[in-house]
Formats: sequence, C-alpha cells, structure tokens
Amino acid sequence: MLGSLSPVAMLLWLGVVLRPILLVGALAARVIPGKGSEFILELPPLRVPRPGNILVKTVARIEWYLKEAVPLFVLGTLILFVADRLNVLSKLEAVAAPLLHGLLDSPGDRRRPSSSAFSAAISAPPGLYHLCADRPARPRAGRRRRRGHHACSFPASRISS
Repeated sequence: MLGSLSPVAMLLWLGVVLRPILLVGALAARVIPGKGSEFILELPPLRVPRPGNILVKTVARIEWYLKEAVPLFVLGTLILFVADRLNVLSKLEAVAAPLLHGLLDSPGDRRRPSSSAFSAAISAPPGLYHLCADRPARPRAGRRRRRGHHACSFPASRISS
C-alpha cells in the first residue's frame, strides 16, 4: 500500500495516524487520575515439542476425522447415489436449467459435468474418462503417444468405470 509512495508521503501518513493516538493518550493521562497500571504479559514456557506428543495428537485427530467426517461423506454419497438412481438429480437439473442458462449465462453442455462434480468428487477420474473418452487422442508436440494413454493423459488401465 505505501510501497509506491515517497518517503515524505509515508512520514506524513505515519504522522496522521500516530498523532491522534498520542493525543488521546496524553489527554487520558491528564483527565484520568491515579497511577497507571504496569503492563504485564505472561508467556507460557516455550518448549520444543516431543515427537511422541505430536504422534499422539495426530492419531487423535485422525480418529476424530474417521469418526465424525467419514460417516458424513458416506451418508452424503449414499443420498446422492439414491437420488441419481431415482432420477431426482436429472429433475433437479431440469428445474435449475433456466437459472443456470438465463441468470448465470451457463451453456447447456456445462450443466451435466458440474452436477457430476457436485454429486461425488470421489468418482471424478471415471467421470473425466467418460467425458473425454470419445475425443481423439492428440499427442503433444515432440512427444509420441504411449500405448494405453488417451486424450485425457491418464492410462486407461488405472481407471475403473
């Protein structure tokens, strides 16, 4: 913010900011009677953490994550799976189409990948493979296309659909 200003302008800014602070402090010292309190800031002793303590804390956080977050992810995935199988997501896409196309100015061909990404991030690799499996493979300049690689640049053998 002040890097582009000259040193004179920076000193002027510093004076404008510090003057009210110092003025209020001086007035408060004259108006409020009595002796000022001592400013004491106690810091706890700083120690180098022990590897065993770090390990215990890490294991506790992993346990919490597995107990709290993973069931929610599984429940969300299950709900989205059931909604997809019952065509609820397709109906929701049809209802949201005017909003996506009109208000957000999103073309129609982008609705399906965005809802797929919304529905399950875990299924992204097979979904990406499905989206680009029909595209012809184009090797990059100076590179020869390896066997088993497609236009999406990941081996088909690693993808289970």
